Amino acid sequence: MNRWLRETERGLCAFLFVITLVVQSVLPVYADTADTNDNTAETALEVEESGTVYSLDYFDRIAVNSVRGILTIRYGEEFSISFPAGWEQAPVFSVQDDILVVSGRKASGAKPERSGSGSAVVLGEDEPAEPGTRQAAEAEEPYEADDSGETTAAVPEMVITIPPGVGLDTLRIAMESGDLCLSDITANSVTIQSGGGNLTLRDVSLGTVDIYTEDGAVSMEESTFGSLNIGMGEGEVSVCSDDGLSGCRIELKTGNGEITYNGEAAGAQFLQPGNGKRFLTVQIGSGDIRIDG
Repeated sequence: MNRWLRETERGLCAFLFVITLVVQSVLPVYADTADTNDNTAETALEVEESGTVYSLDYFDRIAVNSVRGILTIRYGEEFSISFPAGWEQAPVFSVQDDILVVSGRKASGAKPERSGSGSAVVLGEDEPAEPGTRQAAEAEEPYEADDSGETTAAVPEMVITIPPGVGLDTLRIAMESGDLCLSDITANSVTIQSGGGNLTLRDVSLGTVDIYTEDGAVSMEESTFGSLNIGMGEGEVSVCSDDGLSGCRIELKTGNGEITYNGEAAGAQFLQPGNGKRFLTVQIGSGDIRIDG
């Protein structure tokens, strides 16, 4: 058992290394091609107390880098992005060559920086943006009262909306921390890396999916996938596939937890040979795994 745990730990480290290389190799290329001037024709659709909504040009690829809080990607009426009004760390975003690039803002007081191409600009507190622009951040962070009546900082949510009928070619997300929800979307290739938080995939149709998160929970419901690879340091994984998994090659491992496959306990390791066309791999350092399909 100790030998297997050491192999599991080495496997997790190797998987994290590979995913990090993939994300780093993709996101910087997209970011360098991003153009944050007004030529991308983003338009503020509405400004409310709850947030600001900006319309976007057509895109079928998304690259999100260094964001925190809550990120939701879903279908809606038109291409748009929204986030809380006055969010001090509001993201920088643009669309170019059918790629939506979203980069998280640096902490307060950060000086403006540019990418290698001199295009993607990150504004700091010492250089505020004009009101009504996508970098606007004059107001303080939103606040809300909890059950005890105490006023606490609300967790900001950013929402990316895609019109019905538009499928994504690639989706690349690197989150510092926070929750991620993918709902009612289709995508050929998905790579997600997170420092920690809950990941929910609901009613999605995906091709190849690679996920790594330090801790939290990964939940897939009423969804389909071609190949799914999940690596987690600590937490729990729940996958409910609309496609039957009888022909899927399945490899499940947990260092400290229980595996349940179609309602039956399977110990700490589970292997199903499959037919080689679809793959499901889940490896957790500590936590439970539940698979249904």
